[in-house]
Amino acid sequence: MHHPHVACDPHGHWRWTCQCGAGGHGQTSHRDWHWALVAALVHTAAMPGE
Repeated sequence: MHHPHVACDPHGHWRWTCQCGAGGHGQTSHRDWHWALVAALVHTAAMPGE
């Protein structure tokens, strides 16, 4: 199963990571938390049943 984790690092960058090794990060925009959350949800939806 894919269970991404979304978090903000000490530098203010929002990141998402998954147990499978996938992940991504934004810059320092106030909207990056939204981007990280949506990207993590899309990743999970794209990998159903795994």
